[in-house]
Amino acid sequence: MDVRVSIIIPSYNTSAYIVRCLDSVAAQTFSGLECIIVDDASSDGTPEKIRRFIADYTGPVAFRLVAHDTNTGVSAVRNAGTKLATGEFIYYMDSDDQITPDCIRSLVALADRYPGVDFVQSNARVLPAGHTQYWAKKGGITEYVEGNENIRKLFSRTDGQFPPFCWGKLVARRYVDKYGLDFLEGIIHSDQLWTFHLVEHAEKMAVTLEPSYLYHVVPGSITTGSPNARKYDAWRVLTEKIFASATPVPDFQRKYFYKRFSRVVLSSDITGMEPRVLQDWIALIEGQLIPAARQRGCRGEVRALKFMLFLRRHNMTWMRVLYSHIMRRMF
Repeated sequence: MDVRVSIIIPSYNTSAYIVRCLDSVAAQTFSGLECIIVDDASSDGTPEKIRRFIADYTGPVAFRLVAHDTNTGVSAVRNAGTKLATGEFIYYMDSDDQITPDCIRSLVALADRYPGVDFVQSNARVLPAGHTQYWAKKGGITEYVEGNENIRKLFSRTDGQFPPFCWGKLVARRYVDKYGLDFLEGIIHSDQLWTFHLVEHAEKMAVTLEPSYLYHVVPGSITTGSPNARKYDAWRVLTEKIFASATPVPDFQRKYFYKRFSRVVLSSDITGMEPRVLQDWIALIEGQLIPAARQRGCRGEVRALKFMLFLRRHNMTWMRVLYSHIMRRMF
């Protein structure tokens, strides 16, 4: 069988959801699929459920389980799966989510319709019903987007048009290899940095508004868990890496990230954490972001960053709320 698409699924203690996820892969109407599940040393029986599923499955999808003996983190697991992939395209999933039966078929059809696309972006539906569906909303989106600036602008829109996550994207393997698109290990939320690098060089992108990815809101997951030092440390590393990018960050994209990290720095949650978390953020702003803005001649940006530090240091709660509101309105 010629493999056109490699589906990569990291799993860790998702025994309650993994069969549901794999069932959705098995139900795909597209042939030429391999599915690589990399388990990160689960302790709840997840690998055993995967093995039973594969043993009982008799369909055309080439399922494969790679079970790690020690926990290495979701970034390392995704990187391991990417190295094993043999398909022309790569598609990442989370083990507690699903895809619709025609998901891969519809995405590959777009890739074939527009030869040379770097990636295809799908829409998503959030489950259970009632949660905000904040990406790929209709309006001003075309099926084919060409030009790096146009693609970057779509992913910098503050109305949440496109998700900064690795799932729901059919990515050309040649593009992954050319630009070394791996996941930064040792932090959570690394797919947001991965998405930044995905669009950093992209010249051709296709889009479908049909929701083929089913995103399940699961209590206690990395995304929905309560704020903690790991999340704030991750955002600091992401901010540092993005602004230290080898390619210039356009003004519109820089403003987008300013909006996002300002909410982190000014959040009341950071007040109750160990002092090091806030100190590291202050060091990043003073030592890198302000000098970089000053070097670009962006005096307004310098003033905004200094004012942010002033509010943070003096713990002026009501002013921080007002400032965050202004930042959202501006950007």
